[in-house]
Amino acid sequence: PAWYHSRFIRDRLFGELGTRIHKDQTERWTIARDCIHHFMFMLQCYQEVALNTQELADAVSDAPSTSGALAIGLGETSYALTVRGQSGSHHALDKPGLPGYQLLIDFLTSGTTFSVLTNILSVGTEALSFERNASHGAALEETVLGALQLLEYIFSIDEQAVASLRAKNKDAVFYHTMDEIMSQDMVQLANIVGYVQYKFNPAIPLSALRIMRVMCCRVDHFALLLPPSSRAAVVEGCASCLELAFATVPASEGANRLDENASNAIACA
Repeated sequence: PAWYHSRFIRDRLFGELGTRIHKDQTERWTIARDCIHHFMFMLQCYQEVALNTQELADAVSDAPSTSGALAIGLGETSYALTVRGQSGSHHALDKPGLPGYQLLIDFLTSGTTFSVLTNILSVGTEALSFERNASHGAALEETVLGALQLLEYIFSIDEQAVASLRAKNKDAVFYHTMDEIMSQDMVQLANIVGYVQYKFNPAIPLSALRIMRVMCCRVDHFALLLPPSSRAAVVEGCASCLELAFATVPASEGANRLDENASNAIACA
């Protein structure tokens, strides 16, 4: 079943990434990259099901009352059956074995998968720049990019997920949004947003900027909370990204094409 394979990937392949013996570093980072891509796929599938279920719930709420006798003609839809199916879909979303659900819970409770992901990102900009010319450099760079993009995606769904979980269980205080979890270790967070300084793959600083943008919106004076040793480097990296963005925009199109993620990150930095 899908839940078994997903758990094997999460707990064995990815969870034991740092302790398992690999043929070489290229194999290690290739496995890590593929695991992260799998996690993104599972979360996107889970989120799509959740959105479809919500749309169905909204449609049912606007449907006629089903308290009277049912008369279903050819080609007509039974709203009673629709309500029953919608209720079952909500129940299915909360099944403990559902791969996307378990993975999301892991991140919202700072579980093992989240810890391994942040350990990968602890490589840092300088080490990644140094190792990019090694035989495993390309695989490592793709792994870091995938990890940043996965965090970015979870930032886009975490608030709604936590609100939903807390509404179903008012005592579930152990579920936290990503900004609450990551703010507990500002050194680690500074290392993650520090990828705005990476110069060899523009997708990496862009993803780091998007994460920083969300943190700036949710945490007051975010830049001032970063360690002094990292603060100047992060601000300098944001400024470099903004300068590059202006330099690459065609003059005829003007500054309106500048990515708003970069400008917002600079504003809060």
